[in-house]
Amino acid sequence: MRVNLHKLAIIPAREILIIEPCKSDDDIFHTIEAVGKSILNKLPHTPIRAIGHNFVFTLDTEESFSVEYSDQNNTLSENVSEALDCKVTDSTSQVKSTFELENTNYQLNVTIEPSPEGKKLSVNFHHPITNKSKDNITEIIESFADNFELSKKILNTMVIR
Repeated sequence: MRVNLHKLAIIPAREILIIEPCKSDDDIFHTIEAVGKSILNKLPHTPIRAIGHNFVFTLDTEESFSVEYSDQNNTLSENVSEALDCKVTDSTSQVKSTFELENTNYQLNVTIEPSPEGKKLSVNFHHPITNKSKDNITEIIESFADNFELSKKILNTMVIR
């Protein structure tokens, strides 16, 4: 099931509720925050174990990552080929790192990967809900726009233009 609204899509699933922008503009993050808070107010007894703020950036063709992983992937392909005594005909890879950061209430997951559409950088701010108070959850929901700005800083640090 998917509910499409003017600027957003709301996708409920068994263990997760996704609020996804249909259009990108300056107000979209504040709209997502408002919808998230509204859902929290209307469904106060819904158990919330975590909140994730996810951002995906697709690099332009002339851009590259400041960290290259192709040599690592080639070495791994050679090792697999040798171990299984067969030729690797195709492979894709991704590099995912998880960071615990001081003075934050989230875990940061950063993934770089090639894809048919181009190189992608995915940034996930994983907020485990340990303090189940409404104020704490509201504060996490309200950090969506700030986390987008932080993800852009990560992008600008990791991409060579």
